[in-house]
Amino acid sequence: MSTTVAEPGTPAPPTLPVAGGPPVVERVERPVGGPQRVPWTVGDLSRQLRAMGLRRGDTVLVQSSLRRLGELADGAATLLDALLETVGPDTGTVVVYTASPENSDTSRLARELTVGMTLEEEAAHKRAMPPYDPATTRTSPVLGWFPEHVRSHDKAVRSDHPQTSFTAVGRRAVELMAGHRLDSHLGPHSPTQKLYDDPEARALLIGLPVWCCTAFHLAEYQLPHPPSQVYGCVVPDGDGGHHWEHFNAVKLVDEHFMPMGPVLEKTVAGLVSGTLGDAECWLVPVRAGVDAARNYIETCAR
Repeated sequence: MSTTVAEPGTPAPPTLPVAGGPPVVERVERPVGGPQRVPWTVGDLSRQLRAMGLRRGDTVLVQSSLRRLGELADGAATLLDALLETVGPDTGTVVVYTASPENSDTSRLARELTVGMTLEEEAAHKRAMPPYDPATTRTSPVLGWFPEHVRSHDKAVRSDHPQTSFTAVGRRAVELMAGHRLDSHLGPHSPTQKLYDDPEARALLIGLPVWCCTAFHLAEYQLPHPPSQVYGCVVPDGDGGHHWEHFNAVKLVDEHFMPMGPVLEKTVAGLVSGTLGDAECWLVPVRAGVDAARNYIETCAR
């Protein structure tokens, strides 16, 4: 549904500060073991997260490229354990985007699944699509391994949207995931708005450029007259069956995201650039980032 969820091929963020840009946190080095580097541990990543300014009690939306992090001692579990150790599993909250845009008859990913099918085959494919189930529907592969790992955590809470769900672990998980309306993918009735409403909430982009923050789509809902489109998804009936649900909602577009990256690097108050594992990272205040994205879109629309 959005380039903000596509990990493969996403350009890495700049390694040097731009003029007037955010502060850059000095890299936390650690010793190497022989000819090969020692895998990054929970302790390593926790120290780096604290160096970037993440603290106990924080609420953080995490989007990541695990392959850019380098070798981890226990894969995705190392990153989640480090995040929870840093913000505190009982005091802070880790949020990830666990979208399933394949559950659609309009998204690019959904259309790719039916390329080459006859009309009859496509109809059969749509009839056979399972409904969204927050407990079992897997995160789209385009998001990488980390959000799916968080989704399967035994204390994870997931929002109800069949296409743009979020998942959270921590103190505010139930509160943040509640009330995600069908017609508000990333809008005012979604976890995105709740992150925006918290002046302390931040997004951590690991190995991804700053413009990739999914929360920035909230800016499109804040425009005076945002365009809309018809969406479709498969949802449960409540009696064991399922059906296709079609509805109107704000049309989310991606074209303005990449060009606004350099602008955001210079204008988002509180933006921090740092390093986690081998990956260059951005720690972005959600409210300031969304406000800057909205200002950019409004300026381009004039």
